[in-house]
Amino acid sequence: MKITIQIFGPYKRTSVFVDDEQRVLVVDGIKNDKSNIDEFVSKILRIVSSWDSRYEDTLSLDESGYKIKIENQDKVYTYTAKGDKPSNYNEFTECLRGIEERK
Repeated sequence: MKITIQIFGPYKRTSVFVDDEQRVLVVDGIKNDKSNIDEFVSKILRIVSSWDSRYEDTLSLDESGYKIKIENQDKVYTYTAKGDKPSNYNEFTECLRGIEERK
């Protein structure tokens, strides 16, 4: 399984790439050898399992958002947001913060 995550906002951008078969986790271009890949993938999958594929608030001035692509064998799942976010988005950012701190 491969997971690509891009978080964007007016002041910060973060990108994460995970390939659990190759045992690779890269955060902002830096390979992360300190995080548990299986635990991270499991948390991300649990968090996004309740998400709609797209969130957008066209009236909001908030330009922050994300793009997530999950490739599992021959299936591809895509999640995007701009302005609006799912109710458990803070849990998602905490998960990302945990791997950023270990890079």
